[in-house]
Amino acid sequence: DNDDVNANRYATPFWLACGGVQFSALTCHACSRKATRYDIWHSLSLAIPKVQSSVEALLTAHWGEEALNDECPHAQCMVRNRRTHNTQLERWPRVLVLHLKRWKVVSAVPFVQEKISTPVSYETMFAIALNVQYHLRGVVEHHGAVGSGHYTSIVRAPDNFWYSCDDERSPQLITTRDALD
Repeated sequence: DNDDVNANRYATPFWLACGGVQFSALTCHACSRKATRYDIWHSLSLAIPKVQSSVEALLTAHWGEEALNDECPHAQCMVRNRRTHNTQLERWPRVLVLHLKRWKVVSAVPFVQEKISTPVSYETMFAIALNVQYHLRGVVEHHGAVGSGHYTSIVRAPDNFWYSCDDERSPQLITTRDALD
C-alpha cells in the first residue's frame, strides 16, 4: 500500500545524497531456513570498541556475520543459538553520515548509562573501499556527562578552512590539526 509513498520518499534530494543500501540475511543453521531483505539507510550508528580505533575500522566491522543468541521462530525448528545475521553493503551513499555511539548501559535496573571515552581517530579524507572516498566536512561533539552537557560542532567551510562553532560565541577559525583532535 505504500509503494507510491516510498517511491517518492526515496527520490528526494536527501535520500539521493545520503541513502545507502545494505543486504541482510537471517539464516538458521539447524533447519536451513533463510530470510533476506534489502534495507535503505541514511546514517550509520557505530559502536565504539574498548580499544582505540579508526573510522575505517569501525565501518569495516559494521558489516559481516554475527551469531545470534535467540531461537529459530519456525514451529518445526525452534532450535536455540544456531542462527546468524549477515549484512553486506550494496551501495555507499554520496554523503556519509556517521553517529559514534559513545554511551554504554551500565545497569538496566535502575537504568544507568556511562560515557565511553575511548578515542576514535579520523582524517580529513578516508577511503573505505575501492573507489569510495569521503572528505570530512563536519563533526558534532558532546561535552559533559550523560543526561546533561552541551553540543558544539567543527565544520569545514567552502573555503576549506575549519571553524569551531558554539552557540555561546561566534565561529572561531581553527587549524586542521585542532579539528582532528
